[in-house]
Formats: sequence, structure tokens, C-alpha cells
Amino acid sequence: MEKKKDLSTGMSERTSDIILVAICAVVLAIVAYPLYYVLVASFSDPYEVYAGKTFLLPSGFTLDGYKAVFAEKNIVAGFLNSVKYTVIGTVFSVLLIAKCQQGYVGVSTWWYIEELMGDYAKDCVFLPPLTGPKGVFFTGQDDKGMWLSITEDEARSQYGKSAGELRNLYEVYGPKLILAEYYSGVFYMEDRAIERLTDLDEFWMPYVRDTTFYPVDCVFTGMEMETIDWHKTDFEQAVKEQEGLWLRDGGPTDEEWAEYKEYLSKKCGMDDLIQVYQDAYDRFSAAE
Repeated sequence: MEKKKDLSTGMSERTSDIILVAICAVVLAIVAYPLYYVLVASFSDPYEVYAGKTFLLPSGFTLDGYKAVFAEKNIVAGFLNSVKYTVIGTVFSVLLIAKCQQGYVGVSTWWYIEELMGDYAKDCVFLPPLTGPKGVFFTGQDDKGMWLSITEDEARSQYGKSAGELRNLYEVYGPKLILAEYYSGVFYMEDRAIERLTDLDEFWMPYVRDTTFYPVDCVFTGMEMETIDWHKTDFEQAVKEQEGLWLRDGGPTDEEWAEYKEYLSKKCGMDDLIQVYQDAYDRFSAAE
């Protein structure tokens, strides 16, 4: 005898399929929309994006971003460098992991190896004192013992590069601290740096009403650090890009300024950042 199909079981399976498809569709939308938004934003006017007016379709359609990218002569070299560094970095990491007992290796510039590295401290060593800067950028010492750097004319004639380019190529990188007194007892300040400081002091400082600055010794809580990490990059990027647009195009109107502040507050966490820095400053002031 042929068995009758249980309609309730069929309905149950169909309902489960519908729910599963709905969940998958929601997950797909959550994953795909940010990628789609980046694509749409790339064809939109930056100010429209900052103002939160871009959603499903480009607003203020423009190809200026793509023109700027493809006009860059080093784009191909940059792409190849990214591939090269990724491959070399991966291979190097694999070799280090294979070689090191704990899977890590490092150099420390201060004495908190145990506190920072824990079980991996045995794979870290102290960075020894460097043997001195004489080389391409620093060329020797004068009668006072001050280190001399290569001049602009010498750099051009000997290496075909500016003195600044040579500094970036040959000066020792890594951990270092330059104190103000070094310029009177270790090496001379570069001529261009002196010019910049002079311009700052003579042109801009007269317009500064208050020279108070945010203290570098403020300490943040774990939650405050999470807030800074979450918002600061987006906030600073939005400010820099909008600043560039205003310098180029002029502005803003009162309405644009209000929209800009609202965007920073709602989209970039400006209010949360202000509160974090204010709380840390209040604790710092109270401790004094």
C-alpha cells in the first residue's frame, strides 16, 4: 500500500529552507554591501560621501579619483612592490618560525622584555649601541666634535640626489630620540629645518593665541584605547581629505560646515574622541 506523504513534515522542511535562505541573504548583504559601497563611493563626489548622501547609487558622479590614480606614474611599480613584499615577507616569516624555538624573534630597545614578551622573551635580545653615523649622509666631525652632514651641492655632485634623499636612504633608522641639546653638542640642525622653524616662528606663531598643547604623559584606560583605535584613523582621514578639498575648491559655507561637523560627530566618532581625551586630561590635571 502506498504511504501518504506527511504534509506537516513537508511544510516544516519548506519553512526551514525559507528561513535558511533568508539568513544567507542577510549575511550576504552584510558582507557584500561594504564592498559595493566602496565601489559606489569611488564614483561619487567626496563631499557627498562625507555628508552621508551616498547609499545605493553614486552621488555627484565623477571619475576624478580614477584619473588621479592612473595618472600616477608609480602605480605599476607600487603594485609590484606590494606583491614582492607580500611574497618575501611570507617566506621570511615562515623561515623565522621554522628557525626560532618559540616561533618569534625580535630586538628590544628597553628593559621590559619579560613584561612585553612573556614566554617569548628568550627569543628577544637587546639592541646594542650603534657604532656611529659616519658614512654617506654624515661625512665626519669638525674641530668641536660636531657631526657634519653632506651639503646639498655635495649630494648633487657626488650622488645625483638631494641631501634629504640621501638621509632617507642611508641614515640609521630604528629606535632613536633626538633631544634639543643634540643640536648644540652632537650634530648641526639642517639648513632647511632651520628655515622651517624660522618661518614657523616669524609667520605663524604671531597668530597663535594660546600655546597650550595636549600633554604627552596622559594615560588612557583600556576602554579609552579601544575607542581611540576604533575612531581615530577614520576621523583624521576625513579631516585631511575635507581640508584638501576646501584648500582646492574654497569654502565652506555655513551649511556645509554644519553638515561637516555633523558627519564627524555621527560617522567618525568625534564626540567619543573628545570625551576620551578630555577624561584623560582631567585625570592628568588632577594628578598634578
